[in-house]
Amino acid sequence: ADTYENPDERKALLEALNRDGRVNDYIVRLRRQDGSIYDALLNIVRIHSNDKELFQTICMDITDRMRVEEELKKRQGELQTIFDSVPAMVFYKDQENRMIRVNKTLAEAVGLEKNQIEGKTCFELWPDQAEHYWCDDKEVMESGRPKIGIIESMMTAKGEIWLQTDKIPYRNEKGEIVGIIGFGFDITDRKEAQEALEQSEEEYRTLVDNVNIGIYRNTPDLEGYFLKVNPAMVKMFGYDSVEEFMKIKVSQLYQDQQDKVRFIEKIKKTGFVKEEELKLRKKDGTSIWAAVTAKVNFDSNGEPQWVDGVIEDI
Repeated sequence: ADTYENPDERKALLEALNRDGRVNDYIVRLRRQDGSIYDALLNIVRIHSNDKELFQTICMDITDRMRVEEELKKRQGELQTIFDSVPAMVFYKDQENRMIRVNKTLAEAVGLEKNQIEGKTCFELWPDQAEHYWCDDKEVMESGRPKIGIIESMMTAKGEIWLQTDKIPYRNEKGEIVGIIGFGFDITDRKEAQEALEQSEEEYRTLVDNVNIGIYRNTPDLEGYFLKVNPAMVKMFGYDSVEEFMKIKVSQLYQDQQDKVRFIEKIKKTGFVKEEELKLRKKDGTSIWAAVTAKVNFDSNGEPQWVDGVIEDI
């Protein structure tokens, strides 16, 4: 009995022997004569010889093996911790479209436990989007090349989210492709912000295109080239299209080129002008009087980059 580090292990061993007549691959911790402890693998069979009950025992010292297994278990635990701590949604799928492994981030995003996801196909988990996912997976597996920056949606317990997903081929020890590894990043907030910005820009563009005053941006030099104009500006000067108007120089709109020189000098000096009255020229050569309000945009070195302005026919 003193051989066993834990007497309860000896008790459990004897109960198993009495019940089954043998034990196979039974792991216990035993004590050597010098008092040191080692891990042992026991295989014991109860036999009868000359009316005596004997136990045939094979005892193998597996201390080194147990140490290696413990170290392996520790490393696997560390890898699992890292795997689950990554802020990206990480998953591994096989060639049958089954989710073999997923990390905690993905499971939490979907609102399921990992064991509710692993082993299932995307067609079971996301039937509406599965075909799209599967097409990308097959492309990666068939080509052997990664597919990066896939923008796609995914349904979760909290509703639809948007992902940026990278997929790479997963190879076994022989180099054979046996599935794909994916990394998904939740970009819902970024996408919503981008869509809001695009909507705002569209609303601003609609507003600019529909107001009755000219709006423009041009280079700040004497000749000047238009960078942007709205339809009202084109109509005011009698041109047929924005494309036609963009081909002319700013200086061509002045009846008196000295007015252009004075205007450029003034706006560069003050940075802006307000309701500056100028005599300008339409496409057919006729004159119009216009009130111009404009502002210069400077770079970090104080050099003028462009002029933004509005112009009204007065």
